[in-house]
This record gives sequence, structure tokens and C-alpha cells, in this order.
Amino acid sequence: MILLVSGCEASMDGYDAKFEVLPRRGLLDLRGDSITMHLCGEALGCSFSSTANSRAVLSESSVLICLSDDHWIFETLDGRQAQVLEQLEEVTSRKPHSFVDVSDMYAHIALFGSESREVLAQCVGIDIHPSVFCENSTARCAFADTITQLTCVDDRPIFELSVFSSYERYVCDYLTRAIGN
Repeated sequence: MILLVSGCEASMDGYDAKFEVLPRRGLLDLRGDSITMHLCGEALGCSFSSTANSRAVLSESSVLICLSDDHWIFETLDGRQAQVLEQLEEVTSRKPHSFVDVSDMYAHIALFGSESREVLAQCVGIDIHPSVFCENSTARCAFADTITQLTCVDDRPIFELSVFSSYERYVCDYLTRAIGN
């Protein structure tokens, strides 16, 4: 059913958007100075960006998110994080740092569809216009009554929300209402 309201077309069936809960991932919260992160980059075969709110795909199974110039999230396959953590601890043992496995803290939800930005606009207070929040953009922001790490995975658009595991059901319910299905 289509309604015509003041010259605007609106569907009663909801937005063209869907979401799905993604499998658990290995997540390491990494904090350290530029020397420490350079050593980590050498060990992992990559460079650590100091550009806040940026995302770099390192391989098919590894992603590095820069939250600030001394704070990163390393994502990998669930179960592999212990090996990576051990490797990083070994190369930085004499440098000040904080590396924590936070895998169990977060749930990951993909939101996709041609109107997924319109759905997100109901949930977050940041500018998600494609000219500002494009592929590989990421930001920690409020989502309804909780916090998410929102990432634009690609420009189709596909977004990923990483939320505290205890809020997974709440976020799914909120997205269901926002989509309108």
C-alpha cells in the first residue's frame, strides 16, 4: 500500500532495509604510543593509522579501526585473537601499552538496503550523509539509549553496528521498529 502525503510517497511496508546479527569476532582493544604501534604494525605486517574514525581492511579476516591517535580496535576471526595478542605482547614487552581481548563484550549487526541510511538517521545523531560518512568511515556514537561503533562497510550501503553484547536484543528490536516491518 502506498500513501501520497503532501506530494511525498511513503510505503506502509517500511523501509528497504534489513539487518542480521553477525558471527562473533575476535576483538583486541589496543592502546599505546606511536613507537609501540609501529612495533605492532611490523609484527602484523601493516601500519597503524593515526587518523581517528578510520578503518583499514588488512586481509579477508582482519580489520584495524583507529579510534584516536593512541587507540585502535583490531578485528580478526574469533579464536585467533589470543595468538595475535601473544604476538603483540612479545614485541612490545618493554614499551608502555594496554592490550585487552574484548571479544565477548561486543555483538555485531549488519544493516543493509537502499534505505538503510534513513533507518540509521532515526537512531543516531551523527551526520551519516554519504559525502561525510562513506566507505570505511567509523564513529563511536549514541544509538537510541546505548552506544555503538558504527562503520560504513561499503557504499551499497552496508553498515555495521558493534554494540555491547548485553544490548544486542535491544538494538535488534529498535532496528525492527525503525525499519517498520
